[in-house]
Amino acid sequence: MRNPFITDRPLTEEDPFYGRDALFERLQEGLLEGARLFFLFGKRRIGKTSFLNQLPLRLGSRYEVYHILWGEAPVPGASVPQALMREMASTLGQEAPSLPLAEAFRALQRDVPEGRIALFCFDALPIRSLGEMNGAHALEALAEALRQAPSLAILIAVEGKPEEMTQPLGALPGRTLVLGPFSLDDTSELLMFLTEGTIHFDPESVRRIHVLSGGEPLFVQHFGRLLFEARERHGWVSLPDVDRAAERIVAEASAEFETLWQAASPLERVVLCVFAERIGNQGLGTAEDVMLHLARAHVRLSKEAADEVLDRLERRGILEELGGRTFRIRNGLFFHWIKQTQSLAAVVRRAPGVQPIRQRAISPWRRQRVDWMSVVLSAIAVFLVGAIAFVWRSREVQTIWTATPTPEEAPTGNSPSPVPSITPERGVLGGSIVYIAKATPQDKWAIYHMRADGSDPTRLTFNEANDTAPAVSPDGRRIAFVSDRDGNREVYVMNADGSDQQNLTRNAAEDWTPTWSPDGKQIAFASYRDGNWELYVMNADGSNPKRLTRHSAADYSPAWSPDGSRLAFVSDRDGNLEIYILELATGAVVRFTNDPATDQAPTWSPEGEITWESYRDGNMEIYSAAPDGSNLRNLSQDTYANDHGPAWAPWGRYLVWYSNRDKGWDIYRLDTQTGERLNLTTSTALEQWPHWGP
Repeated sequence: MRNPFITDRPLTEEDPFYGRDALFERLQEGLLEGARLFFLFGKRRIGKTSFLNQLPLRLGSRYEVYHILWGEAPVPGASVPQALMREMASTLGQEAPSLPLAEAFRALQRDVPEGRIALFCFDALPIRSLGEMNGAHALEALAEALRQAPSLAILIAVEGKPEEMTQPLGALPGRTLVLGPFSLDDTSELLMFLTEGTIHFDPESVRRIHVLSGGEPLFVQHFGRLLFEARERHGWVSLPDVDRAAERIVAEASAEFETLWQAASPLERVVLCVFAERIGNQGLGTAEDVMLHLARAHVRLSKEAADEVLDRLERRGILEELGGRTFRIRNGLFFHWIKQTQSLAAVVRRAPGVQPIRQRAISPWRRQRVDWMSVVLSAIAVFLVGAIAFVWRSREVQTIWTATPTPEEAPTGNSPSPVPSITPERGVLGGSIVYIAKATPQDKWAIYHMRADGSDPTRLTFNEANDTAPAVSPDGRRIAFVSDRDGNREVYVMNADGSDQQNLTRNAAEDWTPTWSPDGKQIAFASYRDGNWELYVMNADGSNPKRLTRHSAADYSPAWSPDGSRLAFVSDRDGNLEIYILELATGAVVRFTNDPATDQAPTWSPEGEITWESYRDGNMEIYSAAPDGSNLRNLSQDTYANDHGPAWAPWGRYLVWYSNRDKGWDIYRLDTQTGERLNLTTSTALEQWPHWGP
């Protein structure tokens, strides 16, 4: 199969085209309602030409579409409508009539068959030229002339965002369409449909591509092209594959990013460098953050100036406002390019008008004014502390001996009650299942829990962010999970009822896939803080993080063995995603799976077997085997579905995973003794990533 992703030219009507359906519908509705002048706004290389190329196919046979590359307005001011008319006549193979504009348009439409409309699309007009035309009332004259020639329509593609207009958008005498970034659903649709039957993208990979590309169609196509080249033989794309492709795209698109950089003003470049260099922000910050970081670099910038620059960058689509005057660089690839190629110190030196803060020389201590009152008070405090210590040490010590030991204090009502052991006798379907769900693909992921029979689903997190990867602690009281509410993914923990949500990792890098140790005292997770996915472990309160793996390949998705001595994890250190086992005492790593297909998402059964998802049958299936590779078996056995994310009941026998076998994503339960399987969610929502807790 040839690579279906196109990055070296605009798409034609023969090429697959996804997204933009709402804009096509708005254009057609406007034409049916009698509108005859349209403006299509979009930043450079957002897909304006590709959109215009699709119109003959999308609008149908009633419309004759003519595509004219226009560029700069041929002549300024009120003569622009005449220039447009001459271009239209030339396209129709006619001589431009020497008539007033309205009469000339009526003359042109005589060659349009009755009942049809000729739509002339003028491509690549700079937004400044549109402002000049509007200011000179040329567009009003154009709109008035078109009203008298209903068989003619004009669509002007404008290079720029509506926010860059000097006049209000409502002042334009026509309908406006805006080409913005893809939604996450558009990104997913483009990637999935162009590779259907060849490559499968896991949901985290699609989300990562969307964030790194900023939803810009060209960069989504770049990701698709590179990942198709790298993963067609394997049939599966995972997160490390996306990160490697991102490095190549940053290098390949250097000229594109350089053009974007050169278009920024010197002060805008300074602010962009602050976003890229400020520790912990992941391209996220406010005007106050910019001012503080520049002050540390000995540069003064007023709040008004910072706000103005942020607004300009947001209007141009370089920054995205997340709410509360918090911004981030929209395109994650551009963010990484700035980090790699630009330096705040160098940019500041080349920025005229940036005011350095003069540093005062530090005077010797003897020339400083001494605060004698503070000295006296400090001396008195030291004396009192010494006196109290002397009296305490010299007191009489009295020991009372008794014949019986001191009785233990009885537990109070506030003391935590012991957690009963999990056994089949307590109920085969005991405990509860936590999982993630969202009503539509456009929504954010939230964490839910339900009974093990699928009843009483309850939402636990309510955030304008994605909360994913839940894992219940061994005692059932806490849930570790991942959230991007702070601008990048972090490991959080909360009570089992969703209260007391706390960020444990607090790191500028991505942190992911948490798992509890069997005693509940530690959490292992994957982190990108070293410029590569590595395994880390920390205390359950987030303290004392330690790096466990050191390899140039990606290591992630750890899973603790029941005895706490080993971690199973995913790595591509041998050129393919496989399951490995890390001995925590020695650091030795042993390869567990050895198959050309993708093997990932390991978990341990209570009996000590490893269960994971594998693409070795041409679709994702749930496999299980002993740590030495024996007793290998396919547990899901569904050729027509993809099964992901296995998790065992704490006492064994039952297994849950998520699958698309019923045309959506649902949580399924398998009884490994009887073979009975049951869809627990059976809803129109998307449910994924289950974990079974006590």
